[in-house]
Amino acid sequence: MPGDLGRLGAKHKTEDLSWLVHVNVEDFLSQLGVENISTATIDERKFSCPFSGHSAGDNNPSAFMNTGERDKKRATRWHCHGCKRSGTAISFYAEHEGVTYNEAKTWVREHYAKGWREPKGGSISAEFEERYKARIEALEYKPEKSVISKITYADIFGGVSWQIVYEDRNPEDIYAYLSSRGFTWQTLDYWNFGWDEQSDRITIPIVDHEGDIVGVKARTIKPVKKFKYLNLGDKGTQNRYGFPPYDKSHYMFGVYQNLGARTWVLTEGELDVISLWQMGIPAMASGSSSVSDIQLKIIRDYADELIVMFDDDESGEHAMWGFEKDDGTWSPGLYEKLHRHLLLRVVGSHDMDANDHLRAGKQLALRRLIRSAPRADRLVISQLGD
Repeated sequence: MPGDLGRLGAKHKTEDLSWLVHVNVEDFLSQLGVENISTATIDERKFSCPFSGHSAGDNNPSAFMNTGERDKKRATRWHCHGCKRSGTAISFYAEHEGVTYNEAKTWVREHYAKGWREPKGGSISAEFEERYKARIEALEYKPEKSVISKITYADIFGGVSWQIVYEDRNPEDIYAYLSSRGFTWQTLDYWNFGWDEQSDRITIPIVDHEGDIVGVKARTIKPVKKFKYLNLGDKGTQNRYGFPPYDKSHYMFGVYQNLGARTWVLTEGELDVISLWQMGIPAMASGSSSVSDIQLKIIRDYADELIVMFDDDESGEHAMWGFEKDDGTWSPGLYEKLHRHLLLRVVGSHDMDANDHLRAGKQLALRRLIRSAPRADRLVISQLGD
């Protein structure tokens, strides 16, 4: 069992679903248009199963859902003796409405655990379509970009020929650091690395899908710096660089350098993208584990298949699968936002990121890790009945 499957399973198996006892089973089934609902026992409601697998449409009801009146832990547990499906109100809703587990959980909790309200649009399906449409419309927003000319970048940071750039800037120390990260001279030249004297950092130009420089990311080569990365640019009345900081939420790093690819690895950081490029693997980075709606639109425009390789920690897991906020509301992850639009896969448990693999000479292990990444939808489907 892959490590990520174990984590996902543990998450769903240990999550607190005690609030399902507040679900009015008859009301829930009625709202979904389920037919032939009746009382079987004090804590069981019998109904005609709406799913496939019944030769006569289940006219003789064979499905049962528990109300939790005798055992709260069994609230909304259901089973169909005809098609053999089972689960809770959450998985029932997910399959009936064609949504994800977490989207189903959000709806059920909002409508029963926090008090009933009429669905927007007059029905459950209409409300979901309204929400889905609003999210898609948000993805259509195209931001204006502030372009830094290549001449300006070269004047300030170098970046014409990497070896020439560092003639008077302790090139031995700088190259020693970048070489220790596994990068070749050719890679540094191609990605136009430079040097910022003001912040004493290497620079990486951020370009959009057309190759225009829209921002500059800077990284320290010294362990004593408070911040590893800086988004260079003038803020307020500053006039140090002559251009503003870029908005990372408007761009995906690495798209232009890998144009034509349809299968991509998604990482958090720029150096990981460059590391994968050096290995011949197309990749793009969001700049952090947070992916904006605009970035989601870019991903959809360029990828048919996306292999997510975020950091193997809590923030990476939350970014992929979503998480419950302190106020009880659900924050959806990449799976819920992207699985309808492309094939989504998730790299299994990994102690090292892409650049760590490159530095350690473990390119073959990284290729195997990416190649064996399981499909995200199969990970989720395996949990719907839990």
